Amino acid sequence: MDPTELNESERALVDGRRRGVVDEQLLAVVRREPLVCGVEEVDGRRQPAAREVGGAVAVLAWTSVDRAVRGGWPGELVEQRGQEVAALLAGTAVGLAINAGDDPGVGLDPGQVARLAQAEVVPAGTSVYLGEPEVRAEAFEARLAAGLSGVAAVSEARVVLMATGSGSPPPQPTVVLTLTKNAPADARESAYSACDRAARASGMPYLGVVVDDDLHGLKATALALPAAYRRSAG
Repeated sequence: MDPTELNESERALVDGRRRGVVDEQLLAVVRREPLVCGVEEVDGRRQPAAREVGGAVAVLAWTSVDRAVRGGWPGELVEQRGQEVAALLAGTAVGLAINAGDDPGVGLDPGQVARLAQAEVVPAGTSVYLGEPEVRAEAFEARLAAGLSGVAAVSEARVVLMATGSGSPPPQPTVVLTLTKNAPADARESAYSACDRAARASGMPYLGVVVDDDLHGLKATALALPAAYRRSAG
């Protein structure tokens, strides 16, 4: 494989495979770069084509039209940024298969798709709904606290309902993380992974995660909500 022939997304997929993990470094590139998705009509509605891939249902996407054609997709294709594709799947149990059967490729589970759908930060001026769930998911919060206890850079975490933008899906469960001062560069990824594990163990198809500093003027509102986890001072 000649690296000079790969586009930015494909180089990120190769690098992610070398690291052996689907991390924020990989998702940040896929989020902003275009994906080419198969489209089909179901009950008179055009929607992303989903198939069973590796035993799970996933939308088919490729990093270029050439790869889609090489992959044998016979129908219509549409190009959207990775974040826009993921936003269509938010709150579902559908994954995302990028370059399925090709190299480089990656399969994202619903939790990773949810992460892909999120902006790296919430842009200033964005319309945001943020509130406390009517019923606390105590089993999930217990798993979350257990997982985050192993991430020294997380001091607090809150489980909220959050939606960004006027055209976004209904408010979804989101963990708001508070990091310690001088948290290491890999702290976010470690915390995100702990949140994903807790969500999967609780059977949650969607979980957003955001760091409180990225909420801009809503940070104080978020911090006023009850904490599901708080690191012991000792």
